[in-house]
This record gives sequence, structure tokens and C-alpha cells, in this order.
Amino acid sequence: MRNLAIKWMSILAVLLYIMYGHFPVENAHAASFNGSVQECIDHPKKCDSSSTSDSKQKKSPSSTSTSSVVSAWDIIKMVFALIFVIALLYCLLKFINKKSRSYQNNRLIQNFGGTPLGGNKSLQMVKVGNRLLVIGVGEDIHLVKEINDKDEVTALMNQYNQQLEQSLEPRDIITKLTNTIKTHVKKDEQGKSSSFKHLLVNQLDALKKERKTVMKEMEQMENKHDE
Repeated sequence: MRNLAIKWMSILAVLLYIMYGHFPVENAHAASFNGSVQECIDHPKKCDSSSTSDSKQKKSPSSTSTSSVVSAWDIIKMVFALIFVIALLYCLLKFINKKSRSYQNNRLIQNFGGTPLGGNKSLQMVKVGNRLLVIGVGEDIHLVKEINDKDEVTALMNQYNQQLEQSLEPRDIITKLTNTIKTHVKKDEQGKSSSFKHLLVNQLDALKKERKTVMKEMEQMENKHDE
């Protein structure tokens, strides 16, 4: 199973490299000058001026070519690449789930799950061959019940397989993501409402204090006027 997962991951990496691995690279250009080598030796200043002028002329088109702007087509390609990667990962998970389920079905002993009962005790459902057993696990392990009805055994096995398939359904993943986003949004709204409430209470307290001071000043002015 691990080798298959590594194989699929390598295929995914190769596909991503093919899609986005060929980016334009800046070409390096050597500066050329007019004239022979002897002229450059006899007149070095002239050689330097010609080389700088040629380099400026060659830098101008390269600078315009390298100044690239992200276009709408690049964004569309990125979106399609993201969708392709998600779909490929989903197919890979489904494939691994089917392989692991077939491997578990071929095992002689298969655990269908259980529930904790408290005090280091739990109730487990185990399939041994074609027999379905309910086992109590605690200080000792003892058999609680053996399910002999074939219809009930097939119904439980179908329910177990459906739960495994639903764990990788895209709807389930989307609902989990939306629930996490909703919880984060609710927490942010609660934090904002609590901070707004605290600010409002502080402002009301400040207004009450100002009102008390103004009333005291008015009383003092009235007392002075009466005297």
C-alpha cells in the first residue's frame, strides 16, 4: 500500500512539473563592440563606451520582456491545476481505501469498532472468519453475544462499508470545512460583540461621571448665587 501511494505521489509531482516547470528564464547576453581587438587595446575608452551603449540597447528589450504581468489565463490555469490536484488526491484516497478494505476482508480477524463504557471497559464487535462476535473488554475479555443471523451479519457489514465510503465523500469533506469556517466566524462575531459591549459600557460610565460632575458644578453655582 505504501509503495502504491508513493507511486501515485510521484506521478502527481511529474504532472505538476510538466504543467508549471517550464518558466521563461532570463537569457544572458554578452556585450559586443564594433572594431577589432587591436583598436580596443589602443583606444580603451572608445571600447568601453561602445560596450556600454550596446549593453544599454540590449537591456532595454530584455527588461520589457521580463516585466511580465499575471494574466487571467494564468489564474484560470492555476484554478484548473488546483481542481486537478484535489480530484487526483480524492481518487488516490478512494483507491487506497478500497485496497485496505479488501485487505481487511481477507483477514481472518477483523475489528468492526466499539464503544467505551468507562472504567477502562469497552464493548467491541469482532469478525472471526464468518462469525460476528460481541466482546466485552475490561480486566478480562469475555464473550457477550454471538450474532448468528445471516441477514443481521450482512446488514452490519454493509453499514460498516458504507461508513468507510462516506468518510471520503466530497460532500462530507465540504460539510466539515463549512462547519469549521462557521465555528470560526461565530467565534469572531462573539469576540466582536463582547468587545463592542465592553466599549459601550465604558462610554456609558464615562457619560455618567461627566453628568455627575456637571450636576455638582451647577449645584455649587446655585449655592453661590443664593449666598
